[in-house]
Amino acid sequence: MAGPCKIMLRRRERGMSACSLSVCVEREWMKELVRFKGGDVLLLRVLIFILIVVPIIEIWALLQVGEWIGAWPTVLAVIATGIVGGYLARWQGLQTYRLAQLQMQRGELPGDALLDGICILTGGLLLLTPGFFTDSVGFVLLLPLTRGLSSCG
Repeated sequence: MAGPCKIMLRRRERGMSACSLSVCVEREWMKELVRFKGGDVLLLRVLIFILIVVPIIEIWALLQVGEWIGAWPTVLAVIATGIVGGYLARWQGLQTYRLAQLQMQRGELPGDALLDGICILTGGLLLLTPGFFTDSVGFVLLLPLTRGLSSCG
């Protein structure tokens, strides 16, 4: 954010018109968005891969389960995992919140509790997303035993 703001101030000092100023600022914003370093490019590629592959896996899994058990049981299973996931995320989230409060009252830093909270939030969001692949990853992040085995805990 600081880069484009500084550029905008420099352009005003030079006495440029408002139209040319907005074009210059927009170009600088685009340069900021496009400029990635080595690790950022890898992160961007992984993110694009996930955004393309995960929906394909979800649609394929829903179609396969729909053929196997039928359409209505598949829809009910997706709804049930969303309800159970929401309840489980709420329960685990409240436990983690209480643990973090207790640790702060003792003067300790609640680092593990915060990481657990991030895992619980991510797992809850994945469980609310329709699909069986995201539900399985969401349950791994929500359950305390498997959360400890994952990289979050």
